[in-house]
Amino acid sequence: MHKVARQRMSSPPNTISLNQPSPEQMNALADLWVQHLLGSSSNKSSDQTALLTGIKINALGRTDGKIEASALPEVFGGLKVSADKQGKVSLSSLLNSLLANHLSQSDTGKIIKAMQAVAMQANPTLAKISFDDMMNFDGADKQKELRKIMADAIVGEASACVDVAFGPSRKLSESHLPQALLDFWKLLDARLVKEAKNNPALTQSEILRARRNLGYDLLVTRQMFPFALKAAQAPSGTEAKPTRVTAEGALPVLVTTFANTMSDKFQKAWNTFSDDAFASFDA
Repeated sequence: MHKVARQRMSSPPNTISLNQPSPEQMNALADLWVQHLLGSSSNKSSDQTALLTGIKINALGRTDGKIEASALPEVFGGLKVSADKQGKVSLSSLLNSLLANHLSQSDTGKIIKAMQAVAMQANPTLAKISFDDMMNFDGADKQKELRKIMADAIVGEASACVDVAFGPSRKLSESHLPQALLDFWKLLDARLVKEAKNNPALTQSEILRARRNLGYDLLVTRQMFPFALKAAQAPSGTEAKPTRVTAEGALPVLVTTFANTMSDKFQKAWNTFSDDAFASFDA
């Protein structure tokens, strides 16, 4: 499985070396991830197990889990992570540290950066519009109209990202996402299915929705969407300066429109792709 993706990822002569996290680290992160999604109920006694419920399923993906930096498992010792002002580390940051460069060096990461740059270069007038410029438009309708113009202008580039990440037929075997990320998704999905069995009240439909929500949050919300916002770069051989940002307001509106349009395309393709993945996971 994923032979084409592996071959293409290993072919460039100047590929950046990739971190190779240990199974112990990935299992520890999976434990933390599942603990976050299960949460804790204020009215449950200490001897009760937190169950996966319909309410928790609906909330999947709304927040990024965090853990006290001082409480990180020893297996993460030496890992470079930054704590926030409250002394906490997000689970997404842990994943990014463990899989540093995996997405950027994958065919999916490369197509996202290339299509982002193409979208900017092909629409120079739109690319110059800042968020401050948007605020100067008279009325929300004008702003909405401009955003639609932007989205329509870059829909082809956004769609190209989906075709590479999920494959043209939306099959796991065609995916060019990093193998390590796909492996972690399978690991998390197995943990989720196991937890779902502890609550006999859950229907098969609810469990499927939970699996879909968890996978989309992991792959798109926590990985590809923020990656699409990181920097605007031109394809190899063209001139463009990377633009690193710390807040959405510092980005050209077209960059955020590209990321949002790409995510919309991912969402429309998600059920077909994820259901094929689940069939593979469960085989």
